[in-house]
Amino acid sequence: MNKKAKAVLSINIAGLIYGVRWGLRNAANKLALCYDFIDPLGKGKEISSAETLKKLSQISQTDIENIVKEIPIVRLDARQTYVDGALPQKDLMGLLSLLIDWGPDVVVEIGTFHGATTAAMALNVPNAMIHTVDLPLDYQIGHEREANIPKDDFHLILGRKVGEAYKSLSGVNNITQHLFDSAIWDFEEVKGASFFFIDGSHTYEYAKNDTEKCMSVAHSKARFVLHDCDERHPGVVDYVFELIKEGIPVTRIKNTAIVFFDKN
Repeated sequence: MNKKAKAVLSINIAGLIYGVRWGLRNAANKLALCYDFIDPLGKGKEISSAETLKKLSQISQTDIENIVKEIPIVRLDARQTYVDGALPQKDLMGLLSLLIDWGPDVVVEIGTFHGATTAAMALNVPNAMIHTVDLPLDYQIGHEREANIPKDDFHLILGRKVGEAYKSLSGVNNITQHLFDSAIWDFEEVKGASFFFIDGSHTYEYAKNDTEKCMSVAHSKARFVLHDCDERHPGVVDYVFELIKEGIPVTRIKNTAIVFFDKN
């Protein structure tokens, strides 16, 4: 849906007042942003896309036990409860299985959010350093400066409590928090990392940016895991399908929104 259409669907009194005071172009931008809050996943356009579903059906799938050497016993903080935007249990178990199986020294996570996944990774690979990246705490939606590529999940950005879950863990000292937009962050800080979990903004542009930058600094042997490869996130599906067309053997873990590929 284009910006003009979004603006029309989002017209309200506040928006009209804004337009009178600041001009029609700025008003249209603000109203389009309001529409994204109302429909943050773009369901009106894409959730039922036959093309997205077709691409998903063509991604190779397998059960986790066919990937890892053995199914691990994982450690979790029993105080953590599920919040909107966190990994569902099935996806978390798939991620942790891939992580423990790989046994990395350095892990990079794009998209900290509340930090429950960060905490789980830190507990299950205690000898690895976890670098986790999320937007600055003072980030304001609609006030982009250097990173001018489209984001989504604005409702989650507004409700973030960055790192809250892992900060409550006692004795855990293998997490480094980076507060930057991944579109402008210097990934050289994590050069040589061998496990990457990419779960930031889910537009095509961010999925591509984050994955390609991770690949550019990765160890010669590395594992890349992307979340939200499902019908609700067509941008991620489009990018994953592009990787497959380039000959990268991406696999989806059955009954999850997790896909991964290895660099050997």
